[in-house]
Amino acid sequence: MDLPCPEWQKHAAQKWDALSSAKKQSFSALTDEAEIHAFCVSLVNAEDVEFLTGIAQGYSVQKDPQSARLSREQGNGHFKNRDYAASALFYSQGVCQADPGTEELALCFANRSAALVHLALYKECLADIRRALSNGYPKPLEPKLLARQADCLSQLGGAGEESCLPDRGGTEQLASQTGSIQGPGAVAGASAAVALRYEPSKGRHLVAVEDIAAGEVILEERAYSCVLIPEETVAPRVERRGVAGTEYRHCHHCLRPTLCPLPCQSCSFCRYCGEGCRDRAWEGYHHWECSVGGELLAAGVLAHLALRVALQAGLGEVQRARGQSQSAPSGQLGDSEECGQGAQIKCETAASKDKSGQDILPPEESSDKPEESSHEPPSGGPLIPGCDPAGCYLGSSYLCVHHLLPHTHGHAPRLRFLCAVTLATLCLKLQGSGALASKWGGVSQTDRSDGQSQGEAEDRGSGGSSELSMLGAAALRHVLQLRCNAQAVTAVRDAGVGGSAVQSSAEVRLATAIFPSLSLLNHSCSPNTSISFRSRRVTVRAAQPIRAGQELLHCYGPHRSRMAVRERQRLLQEQYFFLCQCAACCQELGSEGKGHGAEDLGVRCVQCGSPAKGSEEGYTCPQTSCHFTLSLTDLSSRLQALSGHVEEAVRLIVTGRPEKAVKRLQSAITQADRFLSSTHPMQGEIADTMARAYATMGCWGQAAAQLRRSVATVRSQYGEDSVEVGQQLFKLAQLHFNGGEMQKALTVIPKARRLLVQHCGHRSEQVEELKAMEDCLRGVL
Repeated sequence: MDLPCPEWQKHAAQKWDALSSAKKQSFSALTDEAEIHAFCVSLVNAEDVEFLTGIAQGYSVQKDPQSARLSREQGNGHFKNRDYAASALFYSQGVCQADPGTEELALCFANRSAALVHLALYKECLADIRRALSNGYPKPLEPKLLARQADCLSQLGGAGEESCLPDRGGTEQLASQTGSIQGPGAVAGASAAVALRYEPSKGRHLVAVEDIAAGEVILEERAYSCVLIPEETVAPRVERRGVAGTEYRHCHHCLRPTLCPLPCQSCSFCRYCGEGCRDRAWEGYHHWECSVGGELLAAGVLAHLALRVALQAGLGEVQRARGQSQSAPSGQLGDSEECGQGAQIKCETAASKDKSGQDILPPEESSDKPEESSHEPPSGGPLIPGCDPAGCYLGSSYLCVHHLLPHTHGHAPRLRFLCAVTLATLCLKLQGSGALASKWGGVSQTDRSDGQSQGEAEDRGSGGSSELSMLGAAALRHVLQLRCNAQAVTAVRDAGVGGSAVQSSAEVRLATAIFPSLSLLNHSCSPNTSISFRSRRVTVRAAQPIRAGQELLHCYGPHRSRMAVRERQRLLQEQYFFLCQCAACCQELGSEGKGHGAEDLGVRCVQCGSPAKGSEEGYTCPQTSCHFTLSLTDLSSRLQALSGHVEEAVRLIVTGRPEKAVKRLQSAITQADRFLSSTHPMQGEIADTMARAYATMGCWGQAAAQLRRSVATVRSQYGEDSVEVGQQLFKLAQLHFNGGEMQKALTVIPKARRLLVQHCGHRSEQVEELKAMEDCLRGVL
């Protein structure tokens, strides 16, 4: 849930509708975040705070001992059925709901330790045994727990917990420092083959200064901040079913997967992979957020992350960043919306993104100097925002976050108002709860770093302290930035359909994060880079060979393989405020019928089987004797019917009826073949589901045949060297391995591994599994 919950959106809309036309016009004309925040603070009162608190009751994060007991009992049921992973998840829910220092908490830890033994997680089991004993585990039951402890130590060869448990805190370094951090144009964490550039038509962007091979790491960056996304935020938490969501399976600080999380000691929602992450989260931001956890869930992920960024930065950093923007010397690049009025370019360009999507940060005066001059310190030319005096871009600094453009006037006034009212109310709630106390970020009202008097600072906002006004204005800037610069942290997860031996993988959003250096990449609907995530770190790799001088391009979402050109342009214009004219869009628009044509979609004439010719109205057969026509509405209806068959087949597989699923899918194939080519994405989806059904039945050869059909479709849609093809080949290797077809598996594994290493690196779980399969097969042969 990126935006606030529907109840709060409706409340904010009512406040907007109640404004006079004059006030709406006045608000719409505001450009400064502090002024916008002050406008909304003047409208927010205790009733608004109370209304948000009332909504938050449905997202309660309070400990609940009764729920802890019920979760433990559910875990016991799964444990008796030998479903140890499910029992561990239920015990973990009990751990999170139980009060610290209680017998209930100790019992949950102890029971979870029993499940972890069966899962061969001995180090984690030892940690839970220690926690159970330290929380008052009943003395009569201690001998059983101590015996389990001895068994674990025996399995670990006698190594104690302290020597076995790794530090799983949030201080991990980049896997490799791929480039030196020095000199104009250098980017921290980037390859030495990459440099930062600035052009008025493109804004800040990255280019290759050397040839880059496919699969080579271009950039590694740790998120400045991130917020984990609960999977089921469409309804209050009290209405959710089960305990399998993202929020239960991942550390809320470092995002690592964990089956045995450690909860916050004060709330039931936030949980971590260990004491290290829990302590770092508490010190960094959670001690402010904990008391308003329900309100933050109701306010949505973007508002939550925006507030967290400001809280993590601290008052001193926020003041310094804003002070630099307001007092940038002549000749130094600044925020386009703050200094763009004096730029030697059109103001509407200065407040928008360029055609390839990057923020435009124009210099205050034109220059005939060569491109490199824009990276020099002020004495040699304008300094690119976010760079240190030597011209190096330090993406880990708050200054880099601050200089991402909010595009204030690009957002509709209603949306700006919603964001501002939400953050103003959250700030008042924080103030009322005492979470901020008299200090924010270690700077009190009498200990200012910018030389302002309290009266001068308070003039910037109305209501509350000057620190509170600064916090609200900074968070508002960030929430507007995030609409264009937020990055979804994703992971490929096994959907676990019916226990099938074929991995039913799906890409899921784990968190929303802000990566300042990644934000430097411009958009392309056919990018030359790919990204992967490990924990809260992003790695950017070359998806294809990149020549020196070429720009590094990233896809913001709409990709040419998934969407027609007009739809891509519309979505990019709405969210990122630029008309995409990348090479892919220009190519499709320049060819008659492209982007709307059936050649891309694989639509066939139902009479003669010829590829149909597409137009904005529909599809016709090129053979004049056929007179075949298919409207867009008819095509949509037919595709929806096929999707219904696939959904029903998946339900049949899940409920243990794969034979009926096969029959349903065979009917779908017959219907699809009448009007779709074999490479249409729907044909691939049907084949993929059919493969899972056959695999569930143990029919490995038939499953592999269906998956090969799916591979061909995916290859046609995404390209020979795409990560999507790699993932399908991974599943095909699994099928051959499980079916005992060793030679076929050994043929597929290298192809799958090459693509997955190219896009995801050697340490990805799928690559590691492929290596294990290959080692096993070669050992047998």
